[in-house]
Amino acid sequence: MKRLILFFLFCCMTVSAAEFVPSVDVFLKYHTKLVKGKRVGLVTNQSAVTSSGEAVIDALVRHPDINIVALFAPEHGVRGTVEAGKPVNNSRDPVTGLPVYSTYHAKTKEPDPEHLKKVDILIFAIQDIGCKTYTYIWTMAECMKAAGRLKIPMIIFDMPAINGLNPPDGPLRLNKFKSFIGLYPTPYTYGMTEGELARYLKHEEKIACKLYIIPMLHYRRNMPYEMTKLKFRQLSPNIPDVKSAMGYWITGPLGELGLFNIGLKMGVSFQIIGAPWLNGKQMASYLNRAPVPGIRFVPFSVKATFGRYKGEQISGVKLIFTAPEKVRSVETIIRILCYMRDFEKGFKWNTSSPSFNNTFDKAIGTDSIRLKIEKGFSPQRIISEYRAECINFEKKAKKYYIYK
Repeated sequence: MKRLILFFLFCCMTVSAAEFVPSVDVFLKYHTKLVKGKRVGLVTNQSAVTSSGEAVIDALVRHPDINIVALFAPEHGVRGTVEAGKPVNNSRDPVTGLPVYSTYHAKTKEPDPEHLKKVDILIFAIQDIGCKTYTYIWTMAECMKAAGRLKIPMIIFDMPAINGLNPPDGPLRLNKFKSFIGLYPTPYTYGMTEGELARYLKHEEKIACKLYIIPMLHYRRNMPYEMTKLKFRQLSPNIPDVKSAMGYWITGPLGELGLFNIGLKMGVSFQIIGAPWLNGKQMASYLNRAPVPGIRFVPFSVKATFGRYKGEQISGVKLIFTAPEKVRSVETIIRILCYMRDFEKGFKWNTSSPSFNNTFDKAIGTDSIRLKIEKGFSPQRIISEYRAECINFEKKAKKYYIYK
């Protein structure tokens, strides 16, 4: 704790108060002594960049005081080309020539101890998306555990939130729905940066790991991602831009139901909710009148060229994020599904394959949301019944906040 505070205060005193500085720049300017003379393992991918837009991999590899000896790949690989859910194989990075060790195997989701023994210290540098179904934060947690078992220190380069640090939303993940899209019991959106979440997991989930958090400078909890002026690199094959990253919060779980086209590989990844039986104009009108902060819904109609209903004419709504910091993801999902239930005659829960509903439940962290929608509960009642969990989680999480 003291070491983290000293890093933060020292850097704040030496940089202009108006200038956002990413954690990798902070590290390269002030803290390379942490790794000098050591064999460094780097858990990263294409999403992590310096203020100049250079990939963290390249910036660290060419630094004279940093000896990167191995790369560790999360889901999608170190260059972000592997499709979602596919195992990542050990390989050699064609750009740097470094060995690439997978943390995303078919059966396990942590680095192999034999590979970790080849390094003296581990750096984690990956851009998060802000909700528990995106696996990078759980790769971070598994690396913390694996490094801790071998007494290997770990450095985390903290990253800005894509949607802003919204208050937590959604019920806590139940043990029954534990998976790699919900490894620890958090709400669907947890309202913390990776560095803050790492501190939370270390203390609240008792992960024994020597941890150094490199903070961003002049970052605020309500700061829009665009204000960081960082060059956005795709987070994964289907998250090529900020709009798709924002949409993922809402349409990611909805897509798991197998009922909607959500725009993948159609130029609007995670930005639409479409089906042949949807009335886009009616849906947009209803949701724009509902209390759904931060999003405007625009009707559309298009022929699907990929995914659900490929080759068919679909209609529905496109999500326009007007105030990302105000978005309440699970509340929005609930209001959308309650609208479907009450006003769309073509809407039916997918009963042909229980795996669709089960994956949605894993994404949300419980089956109670879906079951209450099925039973006809109002959105207000469903939301109110998990609100206390969010408030209690936020109170506990605030102990580990780095930014105001």
